[in-house]
Amino acid sequence: MPSAGPPRVVVSGSGNDTITITDNVNTFVDAGAGNDKITTAGGNDTVVLNGGNNTVSTGAGNDVIYAGNGVDKIDGGAGYDVVNVGNLANYTVSVSNGSVVLNSTTSGQATLTNVQFVASVNGTESLAIVNSQAEGIALRMFDAVLGRDADAGGAQYYTQQVNGGTSLSTIANNFINSAEYTAAHGSNVSDAKFIQDIYQGALGRTADAEGLVFWAQQLVTGHTRADVVVGIVGSAESQAHDTGVIVVTGQV
Repeated sequence: MPSAGPPRVVVSGSGNDTITITDNVNTFVDAGAGNDKITTAGGNDTVVLNGGNNTVSTGAGNDVIYAGNGVDKIDGGAGYDVVNVGNLANYTVSVSNGSVVLNSTTSGQATLTNVQFVASVNGTESLAIVNSQAEGIALRMFDAVLGRDADAGGAQYYTQQVNGGTSLSTIANNFINSAEYTAAHGSNVSDAKFIQDIYQGALGRTADAEGLVFWAQQLVTGHTRADVVVGIVGSAESQAHDTGVIVVTGQV
């Protein structure tokens, strides 16, 4: 198990350094400016990359890595691992050989393996990297229902809920009944307005007449609003629209 208490601090200089942590003590690593190779074990570790081309493997634990402006290869290992970049809006995202590749339009590249979340330090966009379509549907509900990208804590929570057997309808109900949703939409949203809001959040467009009639009919024939959310968010159109969630199978 990761240790309790404050982390151990390791600071490297400007040379090309190799840092290897073999115990489970939570460790903070400041990588300096060189081309570094950093390996940690079972702690909940934090690694800060600066310049240079770095290779990072953080082992087990829930780790946080701050990408630098070089060419970095990051393997988060087991656990729920978060990579922070300056502003995700300045990156293009692709998948290559089971890894997510972030290419900055200004400087730097990061190749991510076994990383579950990418956050923006200076922006509002995020990228959730999930292992299944069910996880993807759950996390796209952030945009569809709440109108925003997932945060790291929420993404981790709902990923765990899916993998623990919680139904997507139950998760959708949690979003619909949340204080955040009520604060934005009120507590007396009509069916038509609800459907339009989900279309806008999940698909980025207003509902077409046929779709509006279909989902309204579902609601008057025994289906719930949670069912509507799951149906719309689970569509191929929603998956293509929401670039803040990407499915990459085979992660740990």
